[in-house]
Amino acid sequence: MRHLLGIAELSATELSCLLERTDQIAQGAIFSFAQPVALVFYEPSTRTEMSFVRACQMVGAPVLRLLPERASVLKGEGPDETVRTLGAIGARVLVMRTAEPLLPHRLSELGMAVVNAGDGCHEHPTQALADLVALRRTVGEVRGLKVLVVGDHLHSRVSRSTVALLSRQGAEVELAGPPDLLPEGFAEMLGARRCVDLDQALAEVDVVMALRIQQERMGQTVVADLAAYRRQWGITAERYFSLGHPPWLMHPGPANLGVEIDPELADASRSLIRIQVTCGTQVRAAVLSLIGEEVA
Repeated sequence: MRHLLGIAELSATELSCLLERTDQIAQGAIFSFAQPVALVFYEPSTRTEMSFVRACQMVGAPVLRLLPERASVLKGEGPDETVRTLGAIGARVLVMRTAEPLLPHRLSELGMAVVNAGDGCHEHPTQALADLVALRRTVGEVRGLKVLVVGDHLHSRVSRSTVALLSRQGAEVELAGPPDLLPEGFAEMLGARRCVDLDQALAEVDVVMALRIQQERMGQTVVADLAAYRRQWGITAERYFSLGHPPWLMHPGPANLGVEIDPELADASRSLIRIQVTCGTQVRAAVLSLIGEEVA
């Protein structure tokens, strides 16, 4: 595997190798890739960036961490020149988060191995892999699993990547959310169905994933009344615990607690939120180690 740019580009063989390598790492296996990895995060991140730092440590890769507020981008340097400079310094892999959709794809043509850590409202492939691994470890077989994804699909790269991957693995996925945040045809594009009745769906699914309301990306579609959103679309404690057998609960983070999900649900007995974070580190270590075998 030379790059990880998106779910569609991930072959069945690569996916199988990634899942196997992730399980091996979780069981204590050590894979070495002692080549510099450049982390370029033009957007803020806690979970993804820190898990990539930890993943680099796990495979023995030196980290070159570019801080945007101190980078030459403030002087007008474009991403192409930044990547060429990092390559000249010795970086072998570029891990990038950017607001520009498909920028990692374009930069992959410059010769360096590229991992997409989130590009605009487009994709977030390592988060999708982490979500898949978390489900495999806790729930079991993904094929036939009924999954409901609720929230801001329009601006969510997680929705695009995770829904596509779970659908590809045979899960039955439904999408729910306000009409202006779940455009017509969006669910079908990802191999999913549109949810008609949220409360009915919650009573029937095995897993529910809440998505963050991404106010910073919304522009004219900003959600003005978050309390109203919570009442209609939030996974509230009242709504969740009223179910006879509540579904497993997921959220890619960071969560607007009290909006998409209530605070007490984040660490509920059937919450996978912390497990998603742990799996994310292991998945990213697996990605780096497999790419490392190609670029070493």
